[in-house]
Amino acid sequence: MMNILLNESDRPRQQLLRKRLQQQGNRVWPVNKLYDAKSRMKKVKFDLMIVDADAQRIDDITTFIEHYDTLPVLLQASRLDSSLDFRYWIADALVEKNETGDNVVDAVTKLLGTNLSREDLC
Repeated sequence: MMNILLNESDRPRQQLLRKRLQQQGNRVWPVNKLYDAKSRMKKVKFDLMIVDADAQRIDDITTFIEHYDTLPVLLQASRLDSSLDFRYWIADALVEKNETGDNVVDAVTKLLGTNLSREDLC
């Protein structure tokens, strides 16, 4: 069983992703803000973090993830713009949000299937 920190600002989408990821046997810990994640990370050892790029400033995401740089990161956004891709160097996987959350679930499966830390992915 893997522990996943889920940062998603849209409540219905957060519930959908939580349910889908739990069906895979994962424990999912939702947080609305990255600030809230810090207290959770002191209590739980996470295997993966999913970050909502739509709800965070890229500078905040970068600062946060650099602090927790051994944790694999899946970054999700409503729209992926190729001109902005250079800003997402911090992510181990990048997906565009869709209604079903299939691509998030697939990306989580790939990242957790490797059982590697962020250091191993680099």
